[in-house]
Amino acid sequence: MSNHAEFYNDLEKNLLENYSIKPANTFREWEPCLRVPFYETQLWGGYLTETYDYGRRHNYSGPAEQDKIKIWRAAMEYTKWGFVERLEFADLIKIRANLIGGHVVTAPWLLKCCHHYSSYERLTGTDINSFERIVEWGGGAGDFARFVFDMGFKGEYVLADLPGTSLISKANLSEKPDFYNVTWTTTPPPKSDKKTLFVSTWALSETPMDLRTEVLKTVDPDNWLIIYQREIWGYDNKAYFKPLWGKREELPWIRWDGGSQLIAY
Repeated sequence: MSNHAEFYNDLEKNLLENYSIKPANTFREWEPCLRVPFYETQLWGGYLTETYDYGRRHNYSGPAEQDKIKIWRAAMEYTKWGFVERLEFADLIKIRANLIGGHVVTAPWLLKCCHHYSSYERLTGTDINSFERIVEWGGGAGDFARFVFDMGFKGEYVLADLPGTSLISKANLSEKPDFYNVTWTTTPPPKSDKKTLFVSTWALSETPMDLRTEVLKTVDPDNWLIIYQREIWGYDNKAYFKPLWGKREELPWIRWDGGSQLIAY
């Protein structure tokens, strides 16, 4: 496990250095942010297919569904926030997608967020916006939190992450701090009376066993959206997540670390 500790210690140090000398609106250009990477830069067919599917599922003539399509299309629009100097790279990874309602210029990280958001709805029949509270363990660049708010979420959002890593999501969401109403913590937030969705896309399966058990016990959520890789840092994640309730779906385009599985409950 020493490699695990060394990796995160080095990463935290580099993030603190970048945050202290570089503006928030350059966060996607920070070397440690790209090295991991903390946001998706590749176009994966599975993410794109689920995004198309979300539009098809809601493409009805009723005013409520049409409003949902408008909000979704706006949430999918690419923004250059985070890029200042590496504009050629930013332009290179943009995607022109023919979604319901016409073409939208979007980005790989938005397709990834929409995949997670849409998959949860499709598998459970529950709109993420219906929750009163979301607790995300390991928020990465803050893209999922941003996407959820852009999709119309009005509840409480708690993002738990390492101090240095939190700087990335804080930089991302600082573009509209009053709109992206997120609370940050470095420890598992306690259970709430509010209906809570626990979200962790890969981070929980990278967390030491004793801590991840404490996280789930402390948060004690009503429902969850978890994506985990089966093998990383020597953890037997397949065995750990096997007892967890929920509908499961493979992410077959992610072949490394033993493959990945989504659990929606």
